[in-house]
Amino acid sequence: MAGRRICPTGSSGTGDAVTGLELILFSAVLILCAALVIHIATGSFLPPELERGIVPGASQAGSDQLNVFGSIHGFPATTGSTGGVAVIRDNPDPQRLGAIGMTLSIFLGDTAGVDLARTNVSWKDASGTEVLALTTATPVVCPNWTVISKYHVNPFKSADEDLVLEPGEQFDLFICPSGTLPPYEEFTVVFDPPGPGPRFPVKCSVPFPITRTMVL
Repeated sequence: MAGRRICPTGSSGTGDAVTGLELILFSAVLILCAALVIHIATGSFLPPELERGIVPGASQAGSDQLNVFGSIHGFPATTGSTGGVAVIRDNPDPQRLGAIGMTLSIFLGDTAGVDLARTNVSWKDASGTEVLALTTATPVVCPNWTVISKYHVNPFKSADEDLVLEPGEQFDLFICPSGTLPPYEEFTVVFDPPGPGPRFPVKCSVPFPITRTMVL
């Protein structure tokens, strides 16, 4: 018995268990990194062929929730260059609000898109409700609304040519009703996508004083 060496019980088992846990954690980190790379490169966690198959049908259903990205800007009721957009208005009044600009996106992670070409847009204020038409003509004749520019959050991608707002895309909108509003007046722009998707109301108040560019 003298001189017999006995290893501590379970010491090698504990070492194997720690190594196995480290391997599991390392594998999980690799999977998350791969998913992040795919998301940045494609704008979605889905393979491109699946994403292409889902977007058209889902955009008709209007299942995505719209979202305002950044600030909403207001512009005076002027004719000519208004907020960098050429505008024609038959009732100009630089002391009243006559148009707004906003950037629309959809919640990150959704796989569908919203077809803005088929989305009803209305303007509601104290005088009533006015349905606005989409126009692609310049200058913009009020009352109308238009998409003035499109972006993609991924610097390696660009927004599509169509007016389907898809995940990762951002559309800059310019909206001008027929009426004008004084300071402190409240109004709501309502986006009603096609299909069963929810309406998206955007509520604002006219600031004081009226300037060339206002943050609402």
